[in-house]
Amino acid sequence: YPSVISVAAIDSNKNVAAFSQRNSEVDVAAPGVGVVSTVPWSESDTLSVSGITYSGTYLDGGARTNGLGGSLVNGGLCDSVGAWSGAVVMCKRGVITFAAKAANVASGGGAAAVVYNDLPGTFSGTLGTNAAIPVIGLSKEDGDFIVANRLNQVGTVLSQRTKPGNGYEAWSGTSMATPHVSAVAALLWSQNTGWTNGQVRSALEATALDLGTPGRDDSYGYGLIQAKAAFSYLQGNT
Repeated sequence: YPSVISVAAIDSNKNVAAFSQRNSEVDVAAPGVGVVSTVPWSESDTLSVSGITYSGTYLDGGARTNGLGGSLVNGGLCDSVGAWSGAVVMCKRGVITFAAKAANVASGGGAAAVVYNDLPGTFSGTLGTNAAIPVIGLSKEDGDFIVANRLNQVGTVLSQRTKPGNGYEAWSGTSMATPHVSAVAALLWSQNTGWTNGQVRSALEATALDLGTPGRDDSYGYGLIQAKAAFSYLQGNT
């Protein structure tokens, strides 16, 4: 019996996240938007301009800085190289990868890239490689405001991580929903190590809270997992 479970990520209103997959492989759903977790470090990624500091996110692979300033310019989608010598370049998310945007900004002489979301809210991401310049993310709301009102002013990018340290971060992604499901499965199995992976999976599917279209669907799968209900199911059916 396959032990791999494809998971959908939902928000606090039980809506499937825009980034979540929707296909016949989706099995169950779990929280995956703005999941607040403790982390063994303190992360600070900000853009400061005109006396206001905007909190952002670190795009994994970006260079670090304790404060790098430059004139704010609009790079659009940053899907081509511009004349950005010494500038802090605002890049709208979309079309090409974060790594390609960062490389274009660096090739154009940019000091730092600030990628702002093309959907409401913030986001997390990775470059998949190490960038030559700092790269941080901002919400759509903050990015739109800065592009409309703060261009040609000096913007200062800070990107630092203190380790060891401690703090909280709100993470989003199916990578947040997956450990939730894994932990529930492990918790169930810890109650009786004689239960098989197939039995645990069947219990999760049979007791999930049905959401979206009645029955299994390609967005929520069987629905939101229910730990206690799955445990009771296993007690009564194995």
